Amino acid sequence: MTMEIDGYYTIDLNAKSNDLYEKIRHDLITFDYVKIKCENISAANYETVCLNIIENIGGIGCPYGKDPNGLVWSVKVVALDTDPESIHLPGTNVDRELHLHTDCSFERDAPDYIGLFVIEPDRSEHGGKFQLVRTGEILSRLSSTTKQLLHDETYKFIVRSAYQKDGKDSIWLPILLNNERMRYQPDLIDRQQLNNETIEKQNAIKDLNSVIFNEEKLNIFRPKLESGMMVLFNNHRFLHGRTKIQDINRHLLRLRFNLKKY
Repeated sequence: MTMEIDGYYTIDLNAKSNDLYEKIRHDLITFDYVKIKCENISAANYETVCLNIIENIGGIGCPYGKDPNGLVWSVKVVALDTDPESIHLPGTNVDRELHLHTDCSFERDAPDYIGLFVIEPDRSEHGGKFQLVRTGEILSRLSSTTKQLLHDETYKFIVRSAYQKDGKDSIWLPILLNNERMRYQPDLIDRQQLNNETIEKQNAIKDLNSVIFNEEKLNIFRPKLESGMMVLFNNHRFLHGRTKIQDINRHLLRLRFNLKKY
């Protein structure tokens, strides 16, 4: 299975699928991405299905923010063309475009994997389209100097109030990790602090942003997603985002998780 052909596994929720779950786990570890289509699913069981799939591949759910039981996040906007400032409000989902980023970039031990389950896709032609780009694609377009600075230096990340677990509103972390892994969300880099850093550090962020915000030059993968489908992907080896939502009925469930070591 390759991303280029956008293949997927089909899980019949009324049948035993132990071997299939092992294959899904293998592909997720090997290729950093897998897509699943769920059959015989009840609307009342969406969250349970998501949690069971993660558990069956040996995953451990990571809670959102301060709620230790908040393992599933509903992604649905209540109105289109919302105030951009509302993105900072807890529990609010906005329709604006989400630029390429990694989740939980402000956490020292951010979850390794993300799961997205589609209840209703955006049925407009271009709206709400989920997209991925490998970190290797990003890194291949950066100079060795920039990569060294992003790896060796630390940068100040803002921690929004809804996600603060220890009362701290910021954290200093490197952006590039080993083995082409990274953490980054452009709007969470403290711009005021960055202006006080060395020119070299400032230029490293400018170089990184110039690649991320130039999406038409990136090899971006946009999987076709239908109701009942779920994508799992590596949060450190992919940056992900989505186009502006244009269909008010678009509704996804999002999970973050790590894998147990067998």
